[in-house]
Amino acid sequence: MIFTGFIIGLQFIADNPSVEQKKEFWRLVLEASVHARINRLELYELYIPAEHECDASHYVCTISVSNIKEGRILSKTVKSNSKLLSQLDPLEPILQENIVEGFASNCIKLGDLLADGTVVIEGDAEQVLPKCVDSHKLPIPYSSFLIAADSMKGVYSSLELNALIASSLHECENCKTVSVPVGDGGEGTVDALVYSCHGRYEYCKAHDASMNEIVVRYGVLTDRQVVIECAQCVGFSHLDSNINIKDRTSYGVGEMIAHALNSGYTDITLCIGGTTTADGGIGMLKALGFELNCDFNVVSDNVHTRLKDASFRAVCDVNNPLLGEDGAINVYARQKGASEDGCRVLEERLEMLSKNMPSAATLCGSGSGGGIGYACAAILNAELVDGANYVLDRLNFAQSVKNADLVITGEGSMDIQTVKHNKLVKRIVEICQGQGKPLAILAGHFSKEAKEFTSRYDNVFLVECCSPYPDKSVVKSAIRHMLNADQVKNSLR
Repeated sequence: MIFTGFIIGLQFIADNPSVEQKKEFWRLVLEASVHARINRLELYELYIPAEHECDASHYVCTISVSNIKEGRILSKTVKSNSKLLSQLDPLEPILQENIVEGFASNCIKLGDLLADGTVVIEGDAEQVLPKCVDSHKLPIPYSSFLIAADSMKGVYSSLELNALIASSLHECENCKTVSVPVGDGGEGTVDALVYSCHGRYEYCKAHDASMNEIVVRYGVLTDRQVVIECAQCVGFSHLDSNINIKDRTSYGVGEMIAHALNSGYTDITLCIGGTTTADGGIGMLKALGFELNCDFNVVSDNVHTRLKDASFRAVCDVNNPLLGEDGAINVYARQKGASEDGCRVLEERLEMLSKNMPSAATLCGSGSGGGIGYACAAILNAELVDGANYVLDRLNFAQSVKNADLVITGEGSMDIQTVKHNKLVKRIVEICQGQGKPLAILAGHFSKEAKEFTSRYDNVFLVECCSPYPDKSVVKSAIRHMLNADQVKNSLR
């Protein structure tokens, strides 16, 4: 028998082991192997010493891996699993050349480890194992969950909601969870991009929508590129409901941009969703030195000197234009506290602003961020990009879906805006359907339009918390209920 690569040994010692103990040994060996397979180790074969009959008191199983690093990962996996560690003794991975020649020459191949966690018993191994096992196949069922939930505004960030879902899933046996923070241009997008690019955060002072000074952060992705989340300073977490929407300003966004420019960054990505403002980005422009004359024309005589060397990209969480029935004011201003009269005044203000460059007002996403999208396109020459597609592409999300048995996403409320304006959850539905993967959507509420949209697809499960602000116990209960549903169980088989 010739070994390829390196091996790790798992041994089990017992005096006169019972048949049940022998079965448990092989089950634990295979469970360790499946953990390695889930972690994408190049693990294909199991070997056992031929000289160790099933009534022997000392069992050793060797698992072939491709290199010493992967052997150590497998060893660490076993050592970190209390259930495995209590019954198996993982030997340190060793070079195959260091195996005693007599030991290696007496090894037989137990079988190939398939991608689904099944080991097919074959050849001489069939003569060794019949007393210990009931079948020529030893399946270890497990489920791999990909968690990619958006934020629940005012309750959980994407990172927090993902962690809460993962902790609920870990109550199940034989499951693997992979958590990917996501965003669509609103809250949580910076976390998702910093995570995917192994970036870092930079902190600065800026003003919120009510002009109170706060400490904010933005993401540094490379030595040139930063990503700034407008919601950091003018989002709902800093909303002062006593300040009328007409008086709220995006000034702090401009301050964050200025800080990045002063720090030498020239490639600036703005995530413009999730704001409480509807000023068309006027405040942001003022912080960068632009002025607005009495005719609402933008004057650029005293702008930040480093703007000329910078390029901008605006990541939009929605595809609304600036004006009209589907515009920033008519669709979103009421959610931000505007009255009917207030909406009329705000729409008129944006109409006057759009005279600077009317073509920019019709662009998809120009109404995002209360009109910040328009200011980015018209004044900063920014490219407006669809937030969901941009972030999911940067995360290589479609590839992660391929490795999952069930994808779990979520948001605060799935409604007509999710469906009509190409928000993140809608895009995840489409990706999962394209790959035939089941998807569970966790939300505080599902509107009629959301239910009609998801009903068109197979294996999309709605997990409703029945509250726009669910606490941890409600989320955990909803996840447990979802896992126990027959439809979900059937989709995982």
